[in-house]
Amino acid sequence: PFASEQMIQLYLELLLLSMLRRLNRKEKPDPSEKSTKKENDTILYQRILLYMKDHLHSQLTLDQICQANLVGKSQLQKLFQKEQHCGVIHYFSYLKIEEAKQMIRQEQSNFTEISDALGYTSIHYFFYERKSFISFLIKSFNDFMIFFWI
Repeated sequence: PFASEQMIQLYLELLLLSMLRRLNRKEKPDPSEKSTKKENDTILYQRILLYMKDHLHSQLTLDQICQANLVGKSQLQKLFQKEQHCGVIHYFSYLKIEEAKQMIRQEQSNFTEISDALGYTSIHYFFYERKSFISFLIKSFNDFMIFFWI
């Protein structure tokens, strides 16, 4: 067609000029993209928390959490550092401690049953791994003794 080469050349020049202008301007990212990423991170974080709470009674690894939630290790770790200021497995251990505290308060299980229910291989490992759990027991016992003597 008539003048088609000239039209192609003009469009290429326009494309190159617009690309150069963008580079020179150093455009800021669209704020809606940031809010979308935040929303996606929030949804992902909530989904992972639900998964961890549903699997409190088993031993989870970082790989299992990643595979089940279709997320990479580094992204998962960054997300938990941002939200909880700790690692994923550390937070999972915290959830287990809270569940153990709840089970003790209900007074329906002994320590062996609690450690089995939370996926620990033995009660010894349960107590070894849970120094904060033991401190909770001591504090609870002290509170009980203070209440009892008053």
